[in-house]
Amino acid sequence: MIMYISMMIWSYLAYEITDCSIWTIFGYYMLGMVGFYFWHYMAHEKWSGEMHEIHMEHHIDRFPSSDFYGTAELYADMYPDGRPTIWGLMNLAKTTNIADGTKASSEGVGITTGEK
Repeated sequence: MIMYISMMIWSYLAYEITDCSIWTIFGYYMLGMVGFYFWHYMAHEKWSGEMHEIHMEHHIDRFPSSDFYGTAELYADMYPDGRPTIWGLMNLAKTTNIADGTKASSEGVGITTGEK
Protein backbone atom coordinates (compact mmCIF):
# COMPACT_ATOMS: atom_id res chain seq x y z
CA MET A 1 0.00 0.00 0.00
CA ILE A 2 2.86 2.37 0.86
CA MET A 3 4.42 1.75 -2.56
CA TYR A 4 1.21 2.67 -4.40
CA ILE A 5 0.64 5.75 -2.26
CA SER A 6 4.24 6.82 -2.95
CA MET A 7 3.67 6.21 -6.66
CA MET A 8 0.53 8.36 -6.56
CA ILE A 9 2.42 11.19 -4.86
CA TRP A 10 5.30 10.89 -7.34
CA SER A 11 2.81 10.84 -10.25
CA TYR A 12 1.18 14.01 -8.96
CA LEU A 13 4.57 15.74 -8.53
CA ALA A 14 5.68 14.71 -12.03
CA TYR A 15 2.36 15.93 -13.42
CA GLU A 16 2.69 19.31 -11.68
CA ILE A 17 6.35 19.83 -12.53
CA THR A 18 6.49 18.51 -16.10
CA ASP A 19 2.84 18.77 -17.18
CA CYS A 20 2.95 15.13 -18.33
CA SER A 21 -0.09 12.90 -17.92
CA ILE A 22 -0.82 11.89 -14.36
CA TRP A 23 -0.84 8.28 -15.65
CA THR A 24 2.74 8.39 -16.98
CA ILE A 25 4.38 6.94 -13.85
CA PHE A 26 1.77 4.18 -13.57
CA GLY A 27 2.17 3.41 -17.27
CA TYR A 28 5.93 3.01 -16.99
CA TYR A 29 5.50 0.93 -13.84
CA MET A 30 3.07 -1.40 -15.60
CA LEU A 31 5.36 -1.71 -18.66
CA GLY A 32 8.23 -2.55 -16.32
CA MET A 33 6.17 -5.22 -14.56
CA VAL A 34 5.12 -6.77 -17.89
CA GLY A 35 8.77 -6.76 -19.00
CA PHE A 36 9.81 -8.40 -15.72
CA TYR A 37 7.08 -11.03 -16.05
CA PHE A 38 8.27 -11.99 -19.54
CA TRP A 39 11.92 -12.06 -18.42
CA HIS A 40 11.04 -14.28 -15.45
CA TYR A 41 8.96 -16.59 -17.64
CA MET A 42 11.87 -16.84 -20.10
CA ALA A 43 14.35 -17.55 -17.27
CA HIS A 44 12.29 -20.62 -16.38
CA GLU A 45 12.54 -22.00 -19.93
CA LYS A 46 15.45 -24.31 -20.79
CA TRP A 47 15.89 -22.76 -24.25
CA SER A 48 17.17 -19.54 -22.60
CA GLY A 49 20.43 -21.39 -21.83
CA GLU A 50 22.74 -19.80 -19.29
CA MET A 51 20.05 -17.46 -17.97
CA HIS A 52 17.94 -20.54 -17.17
CA GLU A 53 20.89 -22.24 -15.43
CA ILE A 54 21.62 -19.22 -13.25
CA HIS A 55 17.96 -18.63 -12.44
CA MET A 56 17.28 -22.28 -11.53
CA GLU A 57 20.39 -22.30 -9.35
CA HIS A 58 18.91 -19.27 -7.61
CA HIS A 59 15.54 -21.03 -7.12
CA ILE A 60 16.72 -24.56 -6.36
CA ASP A 61 20.16 -24.32 -4.72
CA ARG A 62 20.36 -20.97 -2.96
CA PHE A 63 16.72 -20.11 -2.21
CA PRO A 64 14.54 -23.23 -2.45
CA SER A 65 10.86 -22.86 -1.63
CA SER A 66 11.44 -24.79 1.62
CA ASP A 67 14.02 -22.17 2.69
CA PHE A 68 12.84 -19.00 0.95
CA TYR A 69 15.50 -16.67 2.41
CA GLY A 70 18.33 -19.23 2.16
CA THR A 71 20.33 -20.68 5.02
CA ALA A 72 21.08 -18.60 8.10
CA GLU A 73 24.74 -18.42 6.99
CA LEU A 74 23.82 -17.25 3.48
CA TYR A 75 21.33 -14.75 4.88
CA ALA A 76 23.95 -13.29 7.24
CA ASP A 77 26.48 -13.07 4.40
CA MET A 78 24.06 -11.46 1.95
CA TYR A 79 22.39 -9.10 4.39
CA PRO A 80 24.98 -7.97 6.95
CA ASP A 81 22.57 -5.27 8.18
CA GLY A 82 19.95 -7.94 8.85
CA ARG A 83 17.64 -7.04 5.98
CA PRO A 84 17.64 -7.39 2.20
CA THR A 85 18.51 -4.43 0.01
CA ILE A 86 18.17 -4.13 -3.74
CA TRP A 87 21.98 -4.13 -4.03
CA GLY A 88 22.30 -7.36 -2.05
CA LEU A 89 19.61 -9.02 -4.14
CA MET A 90 21.34 -7.99 -7.39
CA ASN A 91 24.78 -9.30 -6.32
CA LEU A 92 25.14 -12.44 -8.47
CA ALA A 93 28.34 -13.39 -6.66
CA LYS A 94 26.22 -14.00 -3.57
CA THR A 95 22.87 -15.07 -5.00
CA THR A 96 24.35 -17.65 -7.44
CA ASN A 97 27.51 -19.71 -7.82
CA ILE A 98 28.66 -17.44 -10.64
CA ALA A 99 31.86 -16.50 -8.79
CA ASP A 100 32.57 -20.08 -7.67
CA GLY A 101 34.08 -21.30 -10.95
CA THR A 102 30.84 -22.57 -12.47
CA LYS A 103 30.25 -22.73 -16.20
CA ALA A 104 28.53 -19.34 -16.07
CA SER A 105 31.51 -17.64 -14.41
CA SER A 106 34.22 -19.33 -16.50
CA GLU A 107 32.60 -18.45 -19.84
CA GLY A 108 33.26 -14.75 -19.30
CA VAL A 109 37.02 -15.18 -18.78
CA GLY A 110 39.07 -13.02 -21.12
CA ILE A 111 36.04 -11.25 -22.52
CA THR A 112 37.73 -7.83 -22.45
CA THR A 113 40.88 -9.07 -24.21
CA GLY A 114 39.06 -11.18 -26.76
CA GLU A 115 40.49 -14.44 -25.38
CA LYS A 116 38.36 -17.43 -24.49
